[in-house]
Parts: sequence; C-alpha cells; structure tokens
Amino acid sequence: QIDPQNSNALNSLGYLLAERSDRYAEAENFIDRALQLDPENPAFIDSKGWVLFKLEEYDEALLWLQEALSRYYDDEIVVHLAHTLIKLGRHEDAYNLIQEALGNSPNSPMLREAEETLDFGLTPS
Repeated sequence: QIDPQNSNALNSLGYLLAERSDRYAEAENFIDRALQLDPENPAFIDSKGWVLFKLEEYDEALLWLQEALSRYYDDEIVVHLAHTLIKLGRHEDAYNLIQEALGNSPNSPMLREAEETLDFGLTPS
C-alpha cells in the first residue's frame, strides 16, 4: 500500500505467500504485478515458475524456471527446476541438474540439501 509500484516488494510478498502459505492465487497476483513492472528480472521469473509449481502447473512452471535459469544462474532456481523436473517424471534430468550445480558450487547448503532430500527415483548401481 505504501509503494504499490515497488516491484521488489510485490515479488517478495508473492514469493513469501507461495512459500509459506497456500494462498497461491494471491501470490501469483503479486508476482504478476512485479513482472508487469520488471518483466526481465530473473528473480521474478523464478517466482512465477515457483508459484506455478505450487499450483501444480508443472509444464508451465518448467518453462518459466528454465527461462529464469538461462538469465541468471542461481542455486535456488536450480533447486526449483529440479523439483519441477521430478514432478514431470524427469528424475534423471533432475539428478543431473543437481550434480552439475554441485560441480559449480560444491559447498552450497541448498544444493546439498536438495541432493539429500529429493527423491530422484534412481536406484544405485
């Protein structure tokens, strides 16, 4: 209300709602408003993909998250993309994505947690 044109605040509020509540439609509205103000921002593009993931619109989420990652390489975007790939049944792609990211950032707590907790559906050989 104080600054309705603040795209960072709009995106942050939308992402927070998507992450910590089930108010996904409201979250998407805030994120869409942020994207209208700054459509090239990879963080906002990631937020759109993540809220679509939360809305179980995995095919569309995949497109947004791939776009975000192509614009800015970030561990959080990688993890969001891995979650989405798993939901789409692309377990090996998700595993490979996390392993490649760990090659770039071997000490990333976010990537290590994803490696340990995501169900890649792969059996050890």
